[in-house]
Amino acid sequence: MTQDLPQAFFQSLDDIVNLEFKAKRPMLGGTRVRYDAARAAADGPLVHAAARLLAGLPPQGSVVVTTGAGNPVTLPEGETDGPSGAAFLAHMLWARGHRILVLSDAAFLPGIVAAFRATGLSIGEDGRGDRILVEAFPLGAQAGEEKTSALLAEHPGIIAGLFIEKPGPNVFGVFHTSAGKAKDPESVAHLHLLAEALTAAGSVTLGIGDGGNEIGFGRVGRALEAGLPAARDCGCGCGGGIANATMVDCLVSASTSNWGAYGVAVALGLVTGRFEGLPPIEAVSASVNASMKAGANDGYSGENVNSVDGTSIEASEAVYRLCLEVAAQGRNLQ
Repeated sequence: MTQDLPQAFFQSLDDIVNLEFKAKRPMLGGTRVRYDAARAAADGPLVHAAARLLAGLPPQGSVVVTTGAGNPVTLPEGETDGPSGAAFLAHMLWARGHRILVLSDAAFLPGIVAAFRATGLSIGEDGRGDRILVEAFPLGAQAGEEKTSALLAEHPGIIAGLFIEKPGPNVFGVFHTSAGKAKDPESVAHLHLLAEALTAAGSVTLGIGDGGNEIGFGRVGRALEAGLPAARDCGCGCGGGIANATMVDCLVSASTSNWGAYGVAVALGLVTGRFEGLPPIEAVSASVNASMKAGANDGYSGENVNSVDGTSIEASEAVYRLCLEVAAQGRNLQ
């Protein structure tokens, strides 16, 4: 690990990936509420905290990378937010010598695998590649418990779990969309069970989310309730809000989860002084397009277009380009 740069560099990355771009009026301003809550619970900028954890992982260990959000009606094969960011972080960790285990609901895997391939990670039709393995995580609570136990037995060397744009339940065990609609618990993969098991085992756990309903927002607990009505009362009748209750070691809140992952990837390069695994700017469009062509839809419109949460691909490229500029300036000081 290199000597730390001034915190201002990492705060800039936090600020860039938390630009307010929510296209739905009821959600405007929510990005800042979620970020402020997560920042108050962290020791410094969020991407820096995440990068330091990842930089300190033992070499050549296995890292779980999971993403995938959707619903049977408008997002049956997942959404374009998540796969690209997960692929960027996986590529960085793979370049550092780690083995990567990719997990998600079976319906979302085509879009996820396509995004990974677009960043340069080779994955065969059997879900295997050099130091990379893709597996489906079953739906429902009981199947999730059984799969979690099996994974820990089959892969005893898991040193970290990254949960990117992956929904988890609230304190009452109810899954929600970011708008407050309850989900059938048997229609989703309960990957929060794996997050809890890894945390309990002492493995590093990182959550990246943009709505408050994703795995990792348990770190901010009730702090979201003051500024987000849906965090106080989802409206579905469960008696709770949308906020996920799963605790992780580090939470990164961002405007879109892809952007949060881009920021962490760049921060990891700055912390370690190693940038060889950082995908080029062209990989942003390539990975989002690849996931879209494999069936993933924009999470806001539900349409099969190459945008992310209602923001253009040009916006995603601009955000990543600004992150790369921060990295370039930081390298000049090292």
